[in-house]
Amino acid sequence: MMSGIKIIAAGIAGTFVMTLFSKILSRTEKENFDEPEILSKLYCRLDNRYLPSDRDRMVGYSLHYGVGVLFNLVYVKLLNTHKRDTSLAEELFIGVASGIIGVSIWQVTLILHPDPPRLSWKDFYKQLIVAHIFLSVTACELNKKLA
Repeated sequence: MMSGIKIIAAGIAGTFVMTLFSKILSRTEKENFDEPEILSKLYCRLDNRYLPSDRDRMVGYSLHYGVGVLFNLVYVKLLNTHKRDTSLAEELFIGVASGIIGVSIWQVTLILHPDPPRLSWKDFYKQLIVAHIFLSVTACELNKKLA
């Protein structure tokens, strides 16, 4: 069984790689796919503000990385259940499944939010699935190395 510190470390590393992918894609596509920044905007708009403060950004990043660690906790539970290392194909499948769950969470958040930012949500959701593949492969590979 992995220690909590190792689970957190692998979750943070996986979320970092995911976020880096989203930031790079944001620049190349000239769209905002930056999950922590979007979370910051959602948070500040709850108070009818439109420019996120440093505190709002801290909340956005904390939420994003916290959820990444929770995803990794699930990955570790899956690894422990099967008592063997996952293959790359399984990690890719876990990433797609995580992405679909992520899209569902974002969709519910947007439905419930009183003033979500205007984005190309369809494109955001497509990249989000790919971003979760980066999260799952990175976290699962680190989980195997840290176990």
